[in-house]
Amino acid sequence: MELNATYLGLRLGSPLVAGSGPFDTLETAKECQAAGAGMLVMHSLFEEQFAAERAAEYWSMEHGAGPDEYEAMVQIDPAEAENFGLAPDAYYERLALLKKTLTIPIMGSINGTTPGNWVLYAQGMEEAGADAIELNLYDPVMDTEVSGAEIEGRMLQVVKLVRRAVQMPLAVKLSPFYSSVAHLARQF
Repeated sequence: MELNATYLGLRLGSPLVAGSGPFDTLETAKECQAAGAGMLVMHSLFEEQFAAERAAEYWSMEHGAGPDEYEAMVQIDPAEAENFGLAPDAYYERLALLKKTLTIPIMGSINGTTPGNWVLYAQGMEEAGADAIELNLYDPVMDTEVSGAEIEGRMLQVVKLVRRAVQMPLAVKLSPFYSSVAHLARQF
């Protein structure tokens, strides 16, 4: 039986997609492919996971802190370390390894907070060999002064910036928390 499918212009041997989750370790990814997955979506690269580390690094550079002070500022409890995803460079390395090892398309996934990092991460994924990128747009704004239109405008701007920065297909993953999901989807 033929199960070929096309998604984002990519030919898939099967419409089954191993979605963004714990499927991107090499062994599990091989198992997904062997079980008939037509594509693998890596877990999301969450920008906010690395914001504290970057802030501590900049602070230490500005204040002349030594390596011991910097390390103490960014130290993560080993019991909580498994809750953190891969850092960007490790993510790109994993993506490149998966791409080199598997025959199915590999999609990177980004959940960012600043426009520049959405673009930077997308470019890194493209350079690592991703076949496509999922933009996981989730922005739970708690500021009562920010309108729904402003939030949606920021999301549209992110997609435009990433679209200009990379040549590969993009998928936009929306949360259900927008005021008019159908209208926003049409704008994308």
